Amino acid sequence: MGTRLLHQLYWRPEALCAAAAFVVAIGSFVWVRRADYLARYADQLAAARAEELTAIKQTNQIIAAYAALDEGWPKKAQELLNDSGSRWNSANGTGLEWGLLDSLTRPPSSTTLLGHDGPVNELAVLPSGGRLASVGADGLLKIWDVLSGDCLRSIDAAEELPGIDLASGGLHSLAISPDGTQLVFGADIVGRISLDADAPVRELYRADYNVESLAFSHDGKKIVAGIRYDGYALISSEGDVLRRRPGFTRANTVEFIPQRQNWLLTHAETTKGVSLLQLLDRDFNKVQFAIDPRKLPRIDYLNIARSTPDGDFAAAGAAASYGLHLFDLATGEVVATFPHYREYLSDLCFSPDGQTVAIGFHNGVIRCNRLNRSDEKAIEISQQMVTFAAHEGSVRCTRFVDEETLASCGDDGAVKLFRPFETSARQALDPDPSPLARISFAPGEQRFAA
Repeated sequence: MGTRLLHQLYWRPEALCAAAAFVVAIGSFVWVRRADYLARYADQLAAARAEELTAIKQTNQIIAAYAALDEGWPKKAQELLNDSGSRWNSANGTGLEWGLLDSLTRPPSSTTLLGHDGPVNELAVLPSGGRLASVGADGLLKIWDVLSGDCLRSIDAAEELPGIDLASGGLHSLAISPDGTQLVFGADIVGRISLDADAPVRELYRADYNVESLAFSHDGKKIVAGIRYDGYALISSEGDVLRRRPGFTRANTVEFIPQRQNWLLTHAETTKGVSLLQLLDRDFNKVQFAIDPRKLPRIDYLNIARSTPDGDFAAAGAAASYGLHLFDLATGEVVATFPHYREYLSDLCFSPDGQTVAIGFHNGVIRCNRLNRSDEKAIEISQQMVTFAAHEGSVRCTRFVDEETLASCGDDGAVKLFRPFETSARQALDPDPSPLARISFAPGEQRFAA
């Protein structure tokens, strides 16, 4: 049969051509399909490789964002997240980590109080919690309504006290008496005003240098003024100087602890001395004990200190250092150390319930740490923490208005009110009914996303 077919093809050329064309068509079809398969396979390999590279980039960006957040740069962390291109429910599984970090770096909602022209240096909360006072480099003292944000009263120190020198930073400090009736503010002059009457401003005390800190005693009858590079002065509410303690360092913080009847301050008594954390008796006469920071890690001196509301502990650090520690005020021992932060400290404060500490830094960032109190005499730093960019430039002051509302001011001339933990990861992550896909640990294995 094969011989006959060949014979017919030989004597019928048109059949031979048709057969050849058929073979060529089949071959071409197979070649085209093979080429198409190879092209599609190459495209799939390229797409898989591109997806793999994207996943690697996103993972590296998220790791870098974790590192930036740990170093205290939430803005940088947010930029890295935005650049990563990862979002919720992304195919490569990085979306959940993105959402977790985004919630940790996104600033909480805030209310901004504007009215100062230039940096706002310090805040004080009235005992009722409904009003807030601020002083700034513009020489203005302002009283704010916390709920409405309205400025209730504005006092120009230069008009009220013609002899005051505002050239070196305006008004630096203020304090409010425990009963909420008296307010003092400081530049090179300490001025006093009555908050329950429309009385004129009175000059209370004149210093040689800027008054950087002020505090009332528990009964409101005495005031301590911390004078830059000149120590501290104890004065009566009428302006009489009761006692002076010469000093040679900044006088950033001073406060009275009513539970202990002690003044808490940082102080160096000689030109070559180290700035110590000191507890003095209520008459400002005797140092009951002092804490020398030179044996502590990452810190050589102390010039910022705040006590817990119960007076049992104090957090203290230095503006030009990265170390911040919790001290037991009964023993002077370090009971806890705050997470390392690579930026200079500017201020700190405790919430009225003692459950949160807010720390301000020179790069405009605020970090809020929750504290755990297992009993009255024990305290530890919780892992629950929020870090966010609050101001352009430095944070000058942080003060809690109530247990959850934080007030801050800074170089940008703004007074801001935050509820820091409203955007915490626990609240920001919505319940997801999808099955658990994977768990990823952050660098150092201190946090994880599931």
